[in-house]
Amino acid sequence: VHVGERAVVFANAVVARGLFRQDTVVGPDARIGTGAFVSHNTVIGAAASVGHGAVVNGNVRVGARAWIGPGATISNNLAIGDDSRVALGSTVYSDLPAGAHVSGLAAVDHESALRATAALRRRRR
Repeated sequence: VHVGERAVVFANAVVARGLFRQDTVVGPDARIGTGAFVSHNTVIGAAASVGHGAVVNGNVRVGARAWIGPGATISNNLAIGDDSRVALGSTVYSDLPAGAHVSGLAAVDHESALRATAALRRRRR
C-alpha cells in the first residue's frame, strides 16, 4: 500500500494491500473516511475523497479530485473519472467519465435521477 503525502485515512477505515504484484495507492491529499473500505489493486487519485462507510472494490481507478459520498459502493474493475461525484448511498456499476455526477441505488446521471424523483412526487399528489 502506498499512501501519498498529506493523505488522511480516518479511524476504522480499511485499505487492503495489492494482490498479484499490483499496488493499492492512496494519492497525495486524498481522504478515506471513517469505516470506508478500499480494496486491493485500487488507485485513489490525488485530492480524491472516499466518504465515511463507502466501499471501493478491487481494481478500481478513482480520478483526481473525485468525490465518493458516504455509504456509496463502487463495483470492481471500474474507472471513476477526474472530478466525478458519486452521491451518498449510490451504487456504481459502470465507468464514469470525467466530471460525471451520479446518484441512486443503480447510479445514473444525477439530473435524470432528480427529474425522475420529481415526476414520482407529482404523481403522488
